[in-house]
Amino acid sequence: VDDERKQLFRLSQDCMLMLNSQGLITQANSAFHALVGLEKGEVNRRDLREFLAPEDLRLFEDAMKGAVANGEEQHFTTSIGQAEGQGTAVHWAMIANENRSRLFLTGRDITETNVARAKLEEALERSQELAIQAQAANKAQTEFLQNMSHELRTPMNGLLGTAQILAGTASTAKQKELARI
Repeated sequence: VDDERKQLFRLSQDCMLMLNSQGLITQANSAFHALVGLEKGEVNRRDLREFLAPEDLRLFEDAMKGAVANGEEQHFTTSIGQAEGQGTAVHWAMIANENRSRLFLTGRDITETNVARAKLEEALERSQELAIQAQAANKAQTEFLQNMSHELRTPMNGLLGTAQILAGTASTAKQKELARI
């Protein structure tokens, strides 16, 4: 079982960590090493907080307290690496072992997912704006056609009425022909 766990730990494309109860890394897989850009020897015995963005430390602390105090699985998202909004977004799941002396974490890089979600939300917002513009254009077109119809019908009715009167009162053949046109 221990060999199988080691293989799973080694092969996972998600970050996998073991921490002691103070938050020091006791074991990290290659996915975490790649994420932080450090070799195995440069990661072990370091505090995970060193890799988190300062604004995310409270999330990590709260999750650690919940996992150790209650033994409950904790989920949280942090930024690894740089300042807010510029690092790698990682969604973590954390749980403590039975005697709560160690913490197990898995972390998935969700940066691309967040970028795709932001682009989708932007596209949705843009499509809603375009729909509103299309509705306004349709309304303007309808009003224009209604007004033009009225503007054309009123003088046309006057011309037709005048032509009918002329046709009835025309005295020469040329006047009758012009009244019919």
